[in-house]
Amino acid sequence: MLRGSNERHTEVIPHLGGIAALLVAVIVIWAFPHISERNIESLAWMLSKPGNIAFLTLGYLILLLTAIRSRSWVDVRLALTTLVLVTIVVHLFKFVCGDWLVRPSGHDGGFPSGHAAASFALAFLLSARYPKLTAFWYLFAVGIAWSRVELNAHYPYQVFGGAVIGYCLALLLYERTHPSRRAAEFVHRC
Repeated sequence: MLRGSNERHTEVIPHLGGIAALLVAVIVIWAFPHISERNIESLAWMLSKPGNIAFLTLGYLILLLTAIRSRSWVDVRLALTTLVLVTIVVHLFKFVCGDWLVRPSGHDGGFPSGHAAASFALAFLLSARYPKLTAFWYLFAVGIAWSRVELNAHYPYQVFGGAVIGYCLALLLYERTHPSRRAAEFVHRC
């Protein structure tokens, strides 16, 4: 994290960016659930399949290589722990809720959306590391979340639930390893 006069500002950006992105995701997913144009379906497929793989792979590589280069083993552990914990929590939810929170196709494992959870968790971590690109990271996360609804892979509440789970897990892990004064003040006031 940057030190100096901009420290408070850069500590807040990933938090506010994530909350804003969650709100944008809700608006986009509920306002445009199924636009039946061929180009929109192609865009949704690109974001959901190769776009999701590319975002997660490149995003975690960027985080890991940057952390290794700067010898920040805390950040290496943070990235790996977030990746593993989000995966475990999503699969636990799917196991518990599998039969009664199904996908639009009727198949098990609808809640929560793993794509949304993983992309929002990664967007938070990337925003914490590169706060000037916060809008860019969350744009990908919102696009991936929207694509899951557009392709009938999930209902909107399943995608929103996944986004919240991913964001909150990344936030909690980040605050545990990089406690910010703003978050501590907020918790203290509550």
